Amino acid sequence: MAKQEAPYTIRVGRGIKAKVWTNNGSKSTWYNVTFARSYRDEDGNYQDADSFGRDDLLHLARAAEKAFDFINCQIQADEE
Repeated sequence: MAKQEAPYTIRVGRGIKAKVWTNNGSKSTWYNVTFARSYRDEDGNYQDADSFGRDDLLHLARAAEKAFDFINCQIQADEE
């Protein structure tokens, strides 16, 4: 069973988050990314949604690009 480490969080714009999860298996390490949009509900509490509006899409793309760069840096560091 692979161990999943706490995520590295990337924030872009107003509320867009990418979380990079590191998974350590017995033979290798791999990475997964989840995306969310934060908002405040009617009670003022922060919530996450997994749907994105038109105005979120460029921020989402930037978060994906930053996640890609982070993972590549991690892989390079692991190989050294």
